[in-house]
Amino acid sequence: MSVQDYEMNIKSDCKAEVASPVFESTCKGEIQVTTSDRSYSGGCLGNIERTYAAIDACGNSMSVQRYILLTDNEAPVFTEQFEDIRVKDMTVLRMGHPNAVDNCEGELLWSADDTPIEGGTERGISRVFTVTDLCGNSASSTVNIYFEN
Repeated sequence: MSVQDYEMNIKSDCKAEVASPVFESTCKGEIQVTTSDRSYSGGCLGNIERTYAAIDACGNSMSVQRYILLTDNEAPVFTEQFEDIRVKDMTVLRMGHPNAVDNCEGELLWSADDTPIEGGTERGISRVFTVTDLCGNSASSTVNIYFEN
């Protein structure tokens, strides 16, 4: 048996399928390929050691390993945006953050920064919510909070 189209070390998006190497045999019939994975830490999402085990119709077998570095280059996406609001008291300043999702599994980190709204006749703050995934990709959403007199 032999293997074609094979790279030992590759990078892959967290959700992308990695094509199996192509196994060839002089034995006529189907080649069965099974995979097994072991996960390791490293990088922002980790690494996978994937073993491909092939057996042909004549009972010949072969296995190869591939090391997959999981990557993520996509920022989280907001599934909700807050609309500008007017408040009579400060209780809204304790509001939660809008919802967001990421293309990869893992915890999302949140921050909120307030800056005064300057100029004009209205008082308030502009609150910027920033969400960051495990690979450092981030997105921001802003809501203006106006204080009623």
